[in-house]
Amino acid sequence: MAQAEKDIDDMPVTGEGQDFGDGADSMVIAGVAGLILLLLLGVGVAIVMSMEQIAQFTNSGFISFLASICMIIGCGSWITIVAFRAKKPTHGLISVCTGFLWAIVFGFMMGKDVIIPTVILLFSFIVFFASGTYVYYNGTGPLVGDG
Repeated sequence: MAQAEKDIDDMPVTGEGQDFGDGADSMVIAGVAGLILLLLLGVGVAIVMSMEQIAQFTNSGFISFLASICMIIGCGSWITIVAFRAKKPTHGLISVCTGFLWAIVFGFMMGKDVIIPTVILLFSFIVFFASGTYVYYNGTGPLVGDG
């Protein structure tokens, strides 16, 4: 106990002389975050502006189908990477082999760490099956007038 008290007296726990992001590092991080935000806003505006032109050439159900595939790949990959990094490679391998369906189960097992991508993945699968069924049973192909 005496040794611990001596160590505390020799090296007190203070924040003096330490940099807690007050310097140039915080400006660089804020600048990079701002550039990423502007890039994402630009991509979003471009997609919204081009949706009218895209809808003239393709079926809206097919657009939902493709968007859900992109979301499944993105969120499924994210959860699978978390599975491999959590030293649970069997969960990651099963996730890949089942087309990311197991990623939903693994995501809910992990809890709050990956809950947002898990919920997005779940809804993406619902949209995938609903829009795929709509496109298939309406007899409309990807191009307008294919049916």
